[in-house]
Amino acid sequence: MNLTIKRATVGDADSIKFLFEKIGTDNIVINHLFFDSEKNVLLIAEVDSKPAGFLYGYILNDIRVNRDMMFLFSIDVIEEYRQQGIATKLIEMLKEIAKENDCVEVFVPTNKSNIAATKTYEKTGGVRMHEDDVFYLYRPL
Repeated sequence: MNLTIKRATVGDADSIKFLFEKIGTDNIVINHLFFDSEKNVLLIAEVDSKPAGFLYGYILNDIRVNRDMMFLFSIDVIEEYRQQGIATKLIEMLKEIAKENDCVEVFVPTNKSNIAATKTYEKTGGVRMHEDDVFYLYRPL
């Protein structure tokens, strides 16, 4: 297996659409403005030059300190490529980008029931902060 991970650009629109469609998201329209800011990060994992997974996040200003923090918003690996360390490699690369940007931390919400995610986050050094954390979403706006 030849695994490469790269930071996506607007030129990767076909791979991005393919990946989102493979995880079950229909009618994808790529927001080209996402790529205008270095604070927006989209990583694509390729196995033998074929899209296999992605991760995206955002560098946010932290009001508590004079440094930024990285928000890992979403990560997914196509089913046929799971259990091969791809998610781990994506997270490790995001952590390097966070370090290069002097981020104070990387944080990611997930569900307690998402066993694969919790194992991956713990394996890559993530620490669960509170047993009672809950994630809310306000939609539509």
